[in-house]
Amino acid sequence: MFKLSVTLEGPRALEGLDQVAQLSYFSDCPPIAVVIDGERTNCSDWRAALRAPRSSADVFWEDRRKQITHLPKSDQYAFTKLDAFRTPDDALAILEPLPFEICCIGAAFFDEWIAADYERWG
Repeated sequence: MFKLSVTLEGPRALEGLDQVAQLSYFSDCPPIAVVIDGERTNCSDWRAALRAPRSSADVFWEDRRKQITHLPKSDQYAFTKLDAFRTPDDALAILEPLPFEICCIGAAFFDEWIAADYERWG
């Protein structure tokens, strides 16, 4: 199985962000950290916090490679799902329902940023 690390952009980013946050992969267990505009917060409603940052929002789970990010000024949302797909068709099945105009798959040196214990996308 391969991980899916993707950044999506478009005018319906909030709708897509909501869809991603509702995936059982993310909603089945609470995150360990919510970072809004660079400040770690104790936010019980991480979904609402993810929708409303001034510049950025990041939500992390126990395995920090599992995360959701929102950059509202550029209409971008991003997520990483570990063990997400075996074939390109599996990946398309995850992405196809999400609203976006631009899709970037992968992140440069993603695993290296995680190993460096850096809490932002690489």
